[in-house]
Amino acid sequence: MAKDKKSKYYDVGGIEVLDIIKAKLTNEQFRGFLLGNIQKYSLRCNWKGSFSRDMEKTSNYSKWLSELPEKKIFTTEGDPEKIEKDLIGKMIMGKNYRITVEEI
Repeated sequence: MAKDKKSKYYDVGGIEVLDIIKAKLTNEQFRGFLLGNIQKYSLRCNWKGSFSRDMEKTSNYSKWLSELPEKKIFTTEGDPEKIEKDLIGKMIMGKNYRITVEEI
């Protein structure tokens, strides 16, 4: 079933192109793909001659992004030595963690 009723050509053959893209990307990459499309349609809406359609696409991508689970971010706030000890302890216990450092 087409995710966008006005673009049914994206699910010809019984599978939605967006589902294929999601299956081939990591969650982080897919989130970036959705954000990129939100920016693309938002930035071109005044120049392409299809303002309402571009806003509808922006809304669709925003909705799909909002349906994704929240990204869990590990930040370096707090005592650096305690954070390092906690992380090393968790790694020793065999748990995998992706660390993201946010710049302020």
